[in-house]
Amino acid sequence: MEKEKRNIIIILILFIISLQTGLMTAAGLVTGQERTLEIVPLSGMPYSLHIFVFWIIWPLLLSIVFVIVFPLIINPLFMMIKRRVWSRYKDCYVDMREPTLDLRTFFKRGIYIYLLIIGVIITIAAASIDTSLFLTEYNITNTRYSENILFEPDILTGLAYLILPFAVGLWAVGWSIKDAGLMHYRFPKENEESLFEIEPVHLKYNGLIKGYAGVSSIIFIITAISVYLPVYPLHIPLMVPLLVLTNMFSAGPSYLVYFKISQSIFRKKLRKGLQKLEMLSEKDIKLE
Repeated sequence: MEKEKRNIIIILILFIISLQTGLMTAAGLVTGQERTLEIVPLSGMPYSLHIFVFWIIWPLLLSIVFVIVFPLIINPLFMMIKRRVWSRYKDCYVDMREPTLDLRTFFKRGIYIYLLIIGVIITIAAASIDTSLFLTEYNITNTRYSENILFEPDILTGLAYLILPFAVGLWAVGWSIKDAGLMHYRFPKENEESLFEIEPVHLKYNGLIKGYAGVSSIIFIITAISVYLPVYPLHIPLMVPLLVLTNMFSAGPSYLVYFKISQSIFRKKLRKGLQKLEMLSEKDIKLE
């Protein structure tokens, strides 16, 4: 219990640091009172209010909402699709011990959130969305990256905060499936030369998200280097740590909420109607 309380405090401290980093970045992007009053086309708000709403309120509140709502909505849909695609497999669950609030797991999941976010950002670039909607007139006039305006630090950071709740929600689906201990298995048919198969269900879901996040994030990093190197190389070592702080640690409060409700809601809901599969231990295995 003491270790869990310590980890909660550490996660909250990291969240505060990420929040301060975002605010300091915003402050560094604002020079003078006139800029704070400039209107951001996307929201129709003055720049200072836009920063407060979409860099603080939006990621904090929506991440908490989506970490609850996404598993409740997407899990039944995913399980229905899975049963059709892998129709020969039967669903079950194993009674795993309750997960603990482990910092290593938090950091690992935070990195995956980061990769998914930058993957979505490069997808937005490929979709030719008008990213100038995120900028004030001052940004547009003074940008170093007129041909690749997506990589303007103001846009990258703003997009990261906008996408964060959706990334957290999508990953929470896989977390809930894993923490519920869902498995599926199949027996070989008669005269079929194959072995008994059993697999954690979350590997199927996570494989889809990881595949997309992995490939698209590599494209993002290569593109970012090619953009920053000839214009402003200093942004290469600066932007990646900034986005990591923005993505990983800003998800801290929503991760704590997920952790608190995963056992009481997601585990019971996902296991409903499924067969419990007993886990084998070494003492259950008879050696010849």
